[in-house]
Amino acid sequence: MSFSHKLVKKGDIVALSKNKIIIIFSIVLVFIIAIFINYNLLNNYNVTLQYPLSNKIIVIDPGHGGIDPGKVGLYGEDEKYINLKISSRLKELLESAGATVIMTREDNEGLYVESVQNRLWHKNEDMIKRRRLIRDSDGDIMVSIHMNSYPDSRIFGAQTFYLKGDESSEKLGKLVQEELVEISFKFNKREAKANDTYFILKGNDMPSLVIECGFLSNVEEEQMLNEEEYQKKLAWAILKGIVRYFYEQ
Repeated sequence: MSFSHKLVKKGDIVALSKNKIIIIFSIVLVFIIAIFINYNLLNNYNVTLQYPLSNKIIVIDPGHGGIDPGKVGLYGEDEKYINLKISSRLKELLESAGATVIMTREDNEGLYVESVQNRLWHKNEDMIKRRRLIRDSDGDIMVSIHMNSYPDSRIFGAQTFYLKGDESSEKLGKLVQEELVEISFKFNKREAKANDTYFILKGNDMPSLVIECGFLSNVEEEQMLNEEEYQKKLAWAILKGIVRYFYEQ
């Protein structure tokens, strides 16, 4: 074998080594880029999981308040107090999920002028101000928290109501209802129901619900509704339904 032939072969080896280095470097570079992309995607995914309601505005309307007690339980507890407790717990959960929360009331006062001593006028002014606040909120969802009552004390169970003909509200109502059924202290066969009489649901430009969290006329359910742990479960169920609404298309 000639000396020149040996030089050529050495040159080939050097060139081959350089090519290997380039290939290996390219693979490593691609691998690093892939890790970087996946890391960012994973971070964004984790942020979404941690704050699923980021950039969402949720309006909570704790029903009644002030001189309007709402329903009165068998043991004398006013609906307005329970509504506010559940609403406050829901507010905390929603904010933990990244949402901005607007409450129509944050204490036990009504939205009316005290100096005018007319109960009907108070009620009308209160409802008008609530609806105006909801409309001006630029919210993504509105939920109005209430308690139910019925002459037959055997009746129980949480139920959502949406404006008849409003498909977005119907979807939200069904999802929240599913979650409420899951945490019910008894088997709850109730379903989300259309309604065309609730004043608070009319004229809103966002999915809106009235959520009747249970019956104060049922001894067992009234007791549950007054318990902090069950109030937390109700708030958690409503939160889950709201999150599902935005992510289950």
